[in-house]
Formats: sequence, structure tokens, C-alpha cells
Amino acid sequence: MTYEELIAKVLNGRSVNSVAKEMNIPQKTMDRYVKAESIPTVSVALAFAERAGVSIEEAMRAVAERESQVRPRRAFGFELSPVAAALLVSVNFFLTPTPSEAASFQAVKEASNLYYVK
Repeated sequence: MTYEELIAKVLNGRSVNSVAKEMNIPQKTMDRYVKAESIPTVSVALAFAERAGVSIEEAMRAVAERESQVRPRRAFGFELSPVAAALLVSVNFFLTPTPSEAASFQAVKEASNLYYVK
């Protein structure tokens, strides 16, 4: 099930305003959910599943899939493409020393301190 199908089942031919009132959600917020400008919280997604008559897993999967398409990856206060994010993670993975490497770095540092006057 796609996010659009979930929303269609939630609305079930009714207006956004009437469904928002029934669910006690501000109309503007519900409109943003319908237009996929905003992603529902977990509690709202659970309510959507109940209202649409689908499993919680199915609704959460549809919301999560839409969220991955709508929300840009952000790091350091600016957008990152998925490729750039993957590159940062892989660089960090390869540059982080193993515990044994970290121990050997510490041993070298301690040995070098023997030769410097403090």
C-alpha cells in the first residue's frame, strides 16, 4: 500500500475538513498530511491505520516510505543527498580506528612523550 492509498482510505470520499474534525486534528495539519507536505506522527499514523481499516504495519510502512521520499537528509544544518550521506558514513567507518589500533596509537603517544620536556 502506498501513502496515497492510505490517505484515500482515511478520507473515504469525505472532505479533509470533516475527517480532521472527526480525528481532532487541525484542518491545516490534516491538509498537509493529505498533500504529503508533512509526515504524520506515529500516533496519527496509528489512527490512520484504524480509520482506514488496515494493519498498523501496513500503515507504518506506507508512512515510512513516504517520509524517506519527502524529508531530505540533513546533517550539519544543510541538506545532504543520499550519496553524500553514504559517503560520510563510509569515510567515518574506515577512518575510525579499531580498539587495537587505538591502543597502539596511545602507546606511540606515551612513548613520544618520553622525549619531550614538559
